[in-house]
Amino acid sequence: MIKYDRFHELLDKAIALQRIEPVIVVMPNHHTLYRGSWYTNSSFTGKWADFTGLDLVSYIDKNYRTIANRDSRGVAGHSMGGQGALKMGMLFPDVFSSVYAMSPATLDANSEELGIRGAAYKRIGEITSREQLIDGWGEFLPNAIIAMGRAYTPNPSKPPFYADLPYEYLKDSLIIHYDILKVWREKSAMGMIDNHVEDLKKLTALKLDWGRNEDTAQIPRTSLAFSKKLENLGIHHYAEEYIGNHSNKLWTDDGRALNDMLPFFNTYLNFGK
Repeated sequence: MIKYDRFHELLDKAIALQRIEPVIVVMPNHHTLYRGSWYTNSSFTGKWADFTGLDLVSYIDKNYRTIANRDSRGVAGHSMGGQGALKMGMLFPDVFSSVYAMSPATLDANSEELGIRGAAYKRIGEITSREQLIDGWGEFLPNAIIAMGRAYTPNPSKPPFYADLPYEYLKDSLIIHYDILKVWREKSAMGMIDNHVEDLKKLTALKLDWGRNEDTAQIPRTSLAFSKKLENLGIHHYAEEYIGNHSNKLWTDDGRALNDMLPFFNTYLNFGK
């Protein structure tokens, strides 16, 4: 984000415009062998949830001039990071008080493009190596599914990707592994809500937003469904759809980061004044 989106310049501008108080921003790298940790503790890929919500926070508080309490800590992310921010809020409500999720992806492990109706699982059966999977972004959804599999249901005895998947094609026949599907549902952000209602209610503030013209249709649908589920459970939050796609209204002068996300944290975090 620093290299491509120049977030440090946007943050400087936000401070100069008094959109947010001077603040420490920590940006952990969750880029794994398959491009994403899914902010999930995995016996195979590592304890990425604990790393973010516990280890990293502890390190920053010990080494930098922070206000070391939850009221002064927020978490935000975009796409995979957006669903990660929501997971962090559910898992660590005593660490982070405020959450902002931008275009959160893969909230529902069984959404249309990622589930039985999508073409990704059939394509996975045709891909035989990591190099083929991550060569550019042509295999974006198969890549995401494999990364989720390695996080949610790893299988060290199952090359080449070492993961059990909920759907599998053998020739032209689709096999549904219901036990795996159950685990994926439980570990997805949507599925986690049921076990974290009281944790979500502890948050000072929670917001998610998404573009009307997102690059994948699952993001608007699942973001709205996520918001409705929170509403039906009496969990106060903000949810907003704007005119934009997955990336064109984020890091610009008229974008969400400068005009919505950073001011959100300015409103809800305690800056020690």
